[in-house]
Amino acid sequence: MGSSLALVYINKQDHTIEQGSHSVNSINDNLEEALWNVELIIKGTVLNEGNTYKKDAGIQGKQNFSFDVTPANIKVDKVLYGIIDTNSITYLQHGSSSNSLESKNHVKKGEEVVLMLVKTDE
Repeated sequence: MGSSLALVYINKQDHTIEQGSHSVNSINDNLEEALWNVELIIKGTVLNEGNTYKKDAGIQGKQNFSFDVTPANIKVDKVLYGIIDTNSITYLQHGSSSNSLESKNHVKKGEEVVLMLVKTDE
């Protein structure tokens, strides 16, 4: 069975969310086992997409390493699982909005989305 997986991280301090999409092959057919670490599932509506900026990857080395991030503001319409203390979040999408290849999977204004989130210490 093949599937698409979105890795999503929520920043507890400013409610920003960071995402990366990956194609994966499932090693089991058990949905409960596949989603064992999901702490929050929300249904929301994309309010708008912000300007792309460079984010430091936080990797120490001889050169600075950064990547393009495009924020999208998401209104939380319904909490399907877990607890959240805000009615909107900022979803950080990898890639530039001006690059058609990178932005083809970005969420668009007015779209309804379901996000499966995992809290991080960040």
